[in-house]
Amino acid sequence: MLDFLKNNFLFGNKYKTHSEAVIVSCFFNPQNSPYRLSAFNTFYDSIKHLNHRIIECVIGDSKPQLPENVNIKRVYTKNLLWHKEALLNNIIAELPSQFKYIFWVDADVIFTNLDWVTEGVYQMKSAGKQIIQPFEFCVHLDQDEL
Repeated sequence: MLDFLKNNFLFGNKYKTHSEAVIVSCFFNPQNSPYRLSAFNTFYDSIKHLNHRIIECVIGDSKPQLPENVNIKRVYTKNLLWHKEALLNNIIAELPSQFKYIFWVDADVIFTNLDWVTEGVYQMKSAGKQIIQPFEFCVHLDQDEL
């Protein structure tokens, strides 16, 4: 995976985009884990040039860990129990109507196919699918593994 990152994102290759597609994701880090933040940063570096919306859930007296901007917003809660689906549904409800294809992606996923967005849109458009899984297989990495 490290070779993939070096050969692509670090040298200017990027996921291809589609004007009607948007990526939504959420971030919460109740244990203030540096690994979770690092995984998010790697994910974000790979998608920040695409249409995207991220929501960070700040729990209790924690401090936000992501920079707030037009694509990253925050919600605050006192409870550790927070449903990821509620966060993402909040983002989706506020999306502009231009976005017809929504990719709900966990904030620690890196795709090795640079065409995954455009191929995903094609699958939804041409095959009339409302839901797709934009990968064939996944590799789960251990802590500190790239």
